[in-house]
Amino acid sequence: YVEKFGVEFWGVPGVQAYPEPKFSREITENGPFPIPGARVVIFKNATRAECVVCLPQHRLLVTCDSVQHYDQDPLLSTLGQLVITGAEYGVLVEESRAVRILGSWVRDASFVGIRISRSAALIQGNEVRAGSGPYGMGIELANTMSQAHSTIRNNVVSGSTKEGIVLHNAEAMIERNVVRGNGFRGIAINEMSMATITGNTIRDNGDAGIAVVDHSMAKIDANEISGVRAAADGTAIGIRSFYYAEV
Repeated sequence: YVEKFGVEFWGVPGVQAYPEPKFSREITENGPFPIPGARVVIFKNATRAECVVCLPQHRLLVTCDSVQHYDQDPLLSTLGQLVITGAEYGVLVEESRAVRILGSWVRDASFVGIRISRSAALIQGNEVRAGSGPYGMGIELANTMSQAHSTIRNNVVSGSTKEGIVLHNAEAMIERNVVRGNGFRGIAINEMSMATITGNTIRDNGDAGIAVVDHSMAKIDANEISGVRAAADGTAIGIRSFYYAEV
């Protein structure tokens, strides 16, 4: 493209995976950038020169390869410890493998705090206070059965209008999370999903602490469930299983 069209080639200074062609313009956090209104954040401790670009006018975050971490790939760095506020989705991952979302703070997303779709991920050590819209959810896995199972571990998930953690046709290990103060079910295993749910603290959620429904299967062990609030039908159940589910 550079040779054929004579365009400017922008890049982040530092160690490069591909040293050719050379940059014609350097990307810096406070310098010029080809997209008006963009904000650049450079990862100063990354293995290779990397950055993300925020386009607030479009409510869009453009990321580099380091959002996905492959254990045997020397070119990539682990990315974590993000602060994400607002938007419809805090974090949206689609059609990806070996994704790690670590140690981040996700707040005020209207629909889903963290959504994994047709992907496999480790979601660990995050604080998710999101899902404030009418169908809001904290962490959602959807249509991931064709991928390796995901792990949701050591997160704090609170304040969603609907479910705190929910699976739709997905498979996951859900362990050692704190799931509290969500409007409709702390952990929900729906739509032919499979899950192991162990060692979680599940408090003050609506309808049920754990719900397994619609031909789903779950192994449930060593969870603390308390303070379940009554649903619209007046019931409040610690573990709810129905419609051909197996527990």
